[in-house]
Amino acid sequence: MRHFWFIIYNSFVIPALWLGFRIYGIFNSKIREGFKGRRDLFRKLSKSLSHFSEAKKHILIHCSSLGEYQQAIPLIEEMEGHDLVITVSFFSPSGYENSKIPFKDVVKTYIPFDSVKNVRRFLSVGKFDTIIFMRYDLWYNLVYESKRRGIKLIIANARLDEKDIFWKLPVFSSLKKTLYNMIDIIFVIDEEDRDNYAKYIDINKTEIKLVGDSKYERVFTASQSK
Repeated sequence: MRHFWFIIYNSFVIPALWLGFRIYGIFNSKIREGFKGRRDLFRKLSKSLSHFSEAKKHILIHCSSLGEYQQAIPLIEEMEGHDLVITVSFFSPSGYENSKIPFKDVVKTYIPFDSVKNVRRFLSVGKFDTIIFMRYDLWYNLVYESKRRGIKLIIANARLDEKDIFWKLPVFSSLKKTLYNMIDIIFVIDEEDRDNYAKYIDINKTEIKLVGDSKYERVFTASQSK
């Protein structure tokens, strides 16, 4: 199903998203700012990462916006001092512009638009060993290509919204289940979320771990193992 949804996603969803963002950007300043901020993304990221030794392990922590970044701060603190290069990516301009990165060896970037070409270039420049998604904001091409390259995929502070109809609508649920079954480990906050994820995804493909929202050393340890 992975390859099937890869074809459907890139044939229909990505063109529709691109057109939608472009049209919506005419009326929305945040969307326009997001396009502006992504100009020259790959050159900037390559330049920022060039200061670090290639021998170091590279971790990408993806945050949709500022709230998810604040959740990631204890995790970054846990990782500091372990000879890692950490890149923090943002989807929204508000998260990118308002986040303060006081940490050594931490690079800030936008996540690129989720086209195949962009994702492959992003992963090649970043040379990530592990990607940690804070809570949600998974993108199919990013997950698909990372899985294909053997990059470890983790969700931290995961919450499953039972009101999200996309888990229940037949076609959309198939896409969503396929996406989440490419994740290696999902760290959930409570037993309810663990049980909810177990209803929808294949626990033989994706490990679900109950750790609460403060056990960042567990996430860190998982990010180190291959």
